[in-house]
Amino acid sequence: MTAFRPVTILDSVDDIVGRNTFYGDGLVNVDLGIYKSFRVYREQSVSLRVQIFNLFNYVQYGFPTTDIANANFGKLLTTNGLYIPRTVQINVRYQF
Repeated sequence: MTAFRPVTILDSVDDIVGRNTFYGDGLVNVDLGIYKSFRVYREQSVSLRVQIFNLFNYVQYGFPTTDIANANFGKLLTTNGLYIPRTVQINVRYQF
């Protein structure tokens, strides 16, 4: 007996996999921002800002293919639609 099989006419409601049976891993993002301002001369200053989005670069996988007739059945082929890979921004601002 396998975990997945085609539905037959003899199956009752309890034999069929119900709604929301599979849950994803959820979305995990850790963002980091560091800011430092340096005074250069009198009223002039330089600001440095570093922002890192998805710091640990956790991959958010999508759901496996659920069509039993598909050759890719049970395989993870995509990432979650909300997944964004690690992004780093560096900003320098000169204020006078």
